[in-house]
Amino acid sequence: MKVCFSTLGCTERSLAQVLALAKAYHMDGIEIRGLGGLLRNADIPELQPEYAPAVRSALRDAGLVPVVLGTSCQFHAGVRWDDVMTEGQASIRAAQRLGIPFIRVFGNYFRPDAATAVRRVIDGIRSLLNDTADTNVTVLLEIHADFHRAEELLAIVNGINSPRFGLLWDVYHSDATYGDDWMTLYRQICPYIRHVHIKDYHRTDGRLCLPGDGDLPLSPILRQLEADEFDGFVSLEWERLWHPELPEIEAALDAFRLVIDR
Repeated sequence: MKVCFSTLGCTERSLAQVLALAKAYHMDGIEIRGLGGLLRNADIPELQPEYAPAVRSALRDAGLVPVVLGTSCQFHAGVRWDDVMTEGQASIRAAQRLGIPFIRVFGNYFRPDAATAVRRVIDGIRSLLNDTADTNVTVLLEIHADFHRAEELLAIVNGINSPRFGLLWDVYHSDATYGDDWMTLYRQICPYIRHVHIKDYHRTDGRLCLPGDGDLPLSPILRQLEADEFDGFVSLEWERLWHPELPEIEAALDAFRLVIDR
């Protein structure tokens, strides 16, 4: 099992600063979701074609793997379809240039209902994969918001039916339904998990907290992943961009390392 962190927790930092941070905390890779104060992939210079050789060289020199490129693509609504597809296609091209194996997309909400939203997600991701068939980048649907139950997730997996599609398990988002019975979900989706997001929170009031300080069963989940020889990355997703009251990412990485090394 390998470890990394998402730049969502330090979007204001440059690529050089992110790589230095990853090396200091003995990470195996990084997950890109914002750099240098910019969040949209189309605005980030390092993701544009002319910067690709320098970025690949910097990652290689740092001994770090670029694991996932995050996007804002949401397929549930069926609106702004051209914008969503354009972002998804451009992100896959950027990932291909930089040797990033995965991009992350969302289902998000059951609007107007679960069946309609699931169908839109299936259609959207299948179209995205068809339009980028000449790449080897895999699209990951994050377990997020309403899309956290096995029923809908398996319907999407079966509906897309592609080796270039998988799931990103965010353990925080599945906790709303499964709680300490997380194995019920895990047993059904484990063949499709390609990447894992770790965070923690207090169930009583919903407050995010440092990994290991909250109520999520992080240690049992990590032990199960190790027992099943999960060969992907476990990633700290420190959502400081959305929750500026949280401590700097160094505090979260300290706690994350304690949870991982326990």
